[in-house]
Amino acid sequence: MQRLTSRDSCHAPTQMQTPGASSTRAKAWLALRNWKKPDANFLPSSRKPSPLSTRLTTRSAVEKNRSRIQMELEKAVVNSDRAGAAVTALEKRNHSFDKVIADWQLKVRSLQSELENAQKESRSYSAELFRVKTQYEEVIVTVDSLRRENSNLSR
Repeated sequence: MQRLTSRDSCHAPTQMQTPGASSTRAKAWLALRNWKKPDANFLPSSRKPSPLSTRLTTRSAVEKNRSRIQMELEKAVVNSDRAGAAVTALEKRNHSFDKVIADWQLKVRSLQSELENAQKESRSYSAELFRVKTQYEEVIVTVDSLRRENSNLSR
């Protein structure tokens, strides 16, 4: 394994040293170029994540997601309970409104029948008034004719 010294330049790998080559210089160049995402094979064994730590990290992420989903589920259940209570209250209000509407419909039907009876009675009174008026006019005509006749006889 070769060590880089200050005399060695860190230029890009030459044609013979491709990025996939196993030379230390090429690995160092790639590590410098991609320093934010180091190659797991390039890291010393002490810095490589162990399978156990990877699993623990994954498990903690899963547990975190599980607890978040559990909290969301609890919120959804609470919201569902609230919605159920609201639905029950609205159904009760709807039932009471139905009763009020039925009462008013009964009143309307009652008033309609009273109106129809009053109209029938009014028509009958109107017809009777017309008959009485006609009889009155006949009586007036008869009285006028009798007055004329009386005045003719008295002369």
